[in-house]
Amino acid sequence: MARRSKRAVKKPIRQPNAVECIIDRKLRFGEAGCSACKASYSTSINPLTEPIDIYSEWIDECVKLNES
Repeated sequence: MARRSKRAVKKPIRQPNAVECIIDRKLRFGEAGCSACKASYSTSINPLTEPIDIYSEWIDECVKLNES
């Protein structure tokens, strides 16, 4: 069975703990999802990846898309 961990991360909106990060270390997969707006982001992970890393990548991708 794959080891999964869930943590809520603060998102820069008015709803605290709206973002939940799921990490599946066996499948090397991480996902962040917002329960308020239903947006999500998934990425590949390494053994050192933490939920804040997935969230930070998501925000960086949003910024990159908004700038282009």
